[in-house]
Amino acid sequence: YGYTQGSTLTPAGTTQTIDFDTGNAQFLALGSATGTVVLTLSNPAAGSSYLIFITQGATPRALTWPASVKWPQGVAPILSTVNGSVDKVWLYYNGTDYKGEWEVSYS
Repeated sequence: YGYTQGSTLTPAGTTQTIDFDTGNAQFLALGSATGTVVLTLSNPAAGSSYLIFITQGATPRALTWPASVKWPQGVAPILSTVNGSVDKVWLYYNGTDYKGEWEVSYS
């Protein structure tokens, strides 16, 4: 698929920027977050696809996605709540918006 792996991101508070210049496969570990994490997506390229793997910590955390991310039927991912569970979000960027899909609970 041509994905390049970025580093694992660990939000220490309630915000996290995902910079797609560092790779189009990103890893987000929510164990250190202190509440719902507001995401910022930066440096997308039109016509590119991105994967985000999200791992829950002991205290489940939710994500707030930018308005530019559009989901099927308008429903954002409902993340797993079990410690260590991994969810996957796939995004396609068309130059204006992201079109997203999600799968939950890779255990």
